[in-house]
Amino acid sequence: MRERRPELEAAPFKTPSFIGTTLMPGLTRMVKAGTYYYQDYLADATAQTDRTLASAPTATAIASSSATWAMAEAIKRYKIDQSEIEQLGGLPAAQAKGARAGKRSIMNYIETAIATAVWGSGASSMNILNSLKKAVETAKESVQDYADGKVALFGARRTIDRVKRYAEVIARMSYTGVLVRDIRDVRSISDEQLAAALDVDMVLGGPTTQWVGGSSEYDQYLGVMVLPDPTVDQDEEVQFGRTLLMGVPNEAAADNVFQVETFFSDDLISEVVDTRAWYSIEVMNPECMYILTGADELNASSTTTTTTT
Repeated sequence: MRERRPELEAAPFKTPSFIGTTLMPGLTRMVKAGTYYYQDYLADATAQTDRTLASAPTATAIASSSATWAMAEAIKRYKIDQSEIEQLGGLPAAQAKGARAGKRSIMNYIETAIATAVWGSGASSMNILNSLKKAVETAKESVQDYADGKVALFGARRTIDRVKRYAEVIARMSYTGVLVRDIRDVRSISDEQLAAALDVDMVLGGPTTQWVGGSSEYDQYLGVMVLPDPTVDQDEEVQFGRTLLMGVPNEAAADNVFQVETFFSDDLISEVVDTRAWYSIEVMNPECMYILTGADELNASSTTTTTTT
């Protein structure tokens, strides 16, 4: 008989270098579908200068913005053969291993879904050409016109580590207190030092598998974003987007979104651990992000359009 396991739902698990819910923080809803309201970017309107005195000025309406969501299920089943249970430390330990693995599988999938939504959001984009620093400055100017908050440079860990080798980045290390004497020294450059060199608040490197895409289509992509504040509702300030998750009540974990159930299968002769969650990735204001392309291995000295010495 299936048994829900609140203690396994509340148990911690590792999420290696995931950045998805930093870029699009979780927003818990208790039902699978509905309508959410959000603060939309309000484009600047031209001030009126031709009003006839004693007449009403021309009014521009401001209306609330809304969109509908419909969550999809993400589920992972692990089975543990009866002969393996004792080798894994007994039944409770085996079930815990299955639950942790299930949570990681689901979060891996959601991280991929967020990466796909971010890169495909329709945000403005530009090629960095022969200056990453200049491109980041342009992107910062753009996104800070639309939202307030910390500005992050992000991308796949592979791409973040690649730009640390750029000549212009190495040259700027002297301003951060790091003196790079040899290209091998860039291995010691932290994300915080890279952020200081490029004048952003933080640098986020996500798992390469998810953030370069299944066919490496996003291998040369970087993003610049005003990060949403997870403590402020999306209808109170302009935010890029949110990850909607269906809450599962659990006294031991107030923000729980996982449902974990276990049972022994006579047919499989195995202990079965089912883990599932419901999610929806919602982009609200793509103007809060800028996509930078062309961050290839040699972009410190050349690009597809520009060559420098």
